[in-house]
Amino acid sequence: LFEEWNRTIKQAGYVVNMTSMPEGLLVMLDAGIPDRCEGTPYGWMIIPEENKTMVAVAMMAYMQNDRKITLGVNGTFFGGYCLVGQAHLLPRD
Repeated sequence: LFEEWNRTIKQAGYVVNMTSMPEGLLVMLDAGIPDRCEGTPYGWMIIPEENKTMVAVAMMAYMQNDRKITLGVNGTFFGGYCLVGQAHLLPRD
Protein backbone atom coordinates (compact mmCIF):
# COMPACT_ATOMS: atom_id res chain seq x y z
CA LEU A 1 0.00 0.00 0.00
CA PHE A 2 2.66 2.54 1.00
CA GLU A 3 4.92 1.52 -1.89
CA GLU A 4 2.08 2.32 -4.30
CA TRP A 5 1.56 5.71 -2.59
CA ASN A 6 5.27 6.48 -3.00
CA ARG A 7 5.06 5.79 -6.77
CA THR A 8 2.11 8.08 -7.38
CA ILE A 9 2.25 11.72 -8.36
CA LYS A 10 0.75 13.77 -5.57
CA GLN A 11 -0.99 17.12 -5.59
CA ALA A 12 -1.84 18.91 -2.34
CA GLY A 13 -4.34 21.71 -2.06
CA TYR A 14 -7.76 22.79 -0.98
CA VAL A 15 -10.83 21.25 -2.62
CA VAL A 16 -12.42 24.30 -4.26
CA ASN A 17 -15.11 22.58 -6.29
CA MET A 18 -16.80 19.23 -6.50
CA THR A 19 -19.66 17.65 -8.35
CA SER A 20 -21.03 14.16 -8.65
CA MET A 21 -22.09 11.95 -11.49
CA PRO A 22 -23.02 8.25 -11.65
CA GLU A 23 -19.39 7.23 -12.19
CA GLY A 24 -18.09 9.04 -9.12
CA LEU A 25 -17.12 12.29 -7.45
CA LEU A 26 -15.31 14.96 -9.46
CA VAL A 27 -12.96 17.18 -7.44
CA MET A 28 -10.96 20.28 -8.29
CA LEU A 29 -8.03 21.59 -6.23
CA ASP A 30 -6.93 25.21 -5.90
CA ALA A 31 -3.40 24.04 -6.78
CA GLY A 32 -4.51 22.66 -10.13
CA ILE A 33 -3.75 19.21 -11.50
CA PRO A 34 -0.60 17.07 -11.39
CA ASP A 35 1.51 16.80 -14.56
CA ARG A 36 0.21 13.31 -15.34
CA CYS A 37 -3.35 14.68 -15.48
CA GLU A 38 -2.82 16.94 -18.47
CA GLY A 39 -5.83 16.66 -20.76
CA THR A 40 -8.40 16.10 -18.03
CA PRO A 41 -11.39 18.38 -18.73
CA TYR A 42 -11.39 21.71 -16.87
CA GLY A 43 -9.02 20.46 -14.14
CA TRP A 44 -11.42 17.84 -12.78
CA MET A 45 -10.12 14.63 -11.20
CA ILE A 46 -12.42 11.69 -10.51
CA ILE A 47 -12.79 9.46 -7.48
CA PRO A 48 -14.79 6.44 -8.67
CA GLU A 49 -18.10 5.81 -6.92
CA GLU A 50 -16.99 2.44 -5.54
CA ASN A 51 -14.15 4.12 -3.58
CA LYS A 52 -16.48 5.35 -0.87
CA THR A 53 -13.77 6.05 1.70
CA MET A 54 -11.87 8.34 -0.67
CA VAL A 55 -15.12 10.08 -1.60
CA ALA A 56 -15.78 10.65 2.12
CA VAL A 57 -12.27 12.07 2.70
CA ALA A 58 -12.62 14.51 -0.21
CA MET A 59 -16.07 15.61 0.96
CA MET A 60 -14.76 16.09 4.51
CA ALA A 61 -11.93 18.30 3.23
CA TYR A 62 -14.39 20.34 1.19
CA MET A 63 -16.82 20.81 4.08
CA GLN A 64 -13.99 21.91 6.40
CA ASN A 65 -12.78 24.84 4.31
CA ASP A 66 -9.43 25.01 6.07
CA ARG A 67 -8.35 21.40 5.46
CA LYS A 68 -5.83 20.53 2.77
CA ILE A 69 -5.93 17.21 1.00
CA THR A 70 -3.30 15.35 -0.99
CA LEU A 71 -4.57 13.41 -3.98
CA GLY A 72 -2.44 10.70 -5.53
CA VAL A 73 -2.71 9.90 -9.25
CA ASN A 74 -0.73 7.62 -11.55
CA GLY A 75 -1.77 9.06 -14.90
CA THR A 76 -4.66 6.68 -15.51
CA PHE A 77 -7.90 8.11 -16.88
CA PHE A 78 -11.45 6.99 -16.08
CA GLY A 79 -14.34 8.29 -18.16
CA GLY A 80 -12.04 10.95 -19.62
CA TYR A 81 -11.02 12.29 -16.19
CA CYS A 82 -7.76 11.85 -14.31
CA LEU A 83 -8.25 8.98 -11.84
CA VAL A 84 -7.51 9.59 -8.15
CA GLY A 85 -5.97 6.48 -6.59
CA GLN A 86 -5.49 7.77 -3.07
CA ALA A 87 -6.66 10.65 -0.89
CA HIS A 88 -4.95 11.87 2.27
CA LEU A 89 -6.43 14.51 4.56
CA LEU A 90 -3.66 16.75 5.90
CA PRO A 91 -3.55 18.15 9.45
CA ARG A 92 -4.64 21.71 10.01
CA ASP A 93 -1.93 24.35 9.62
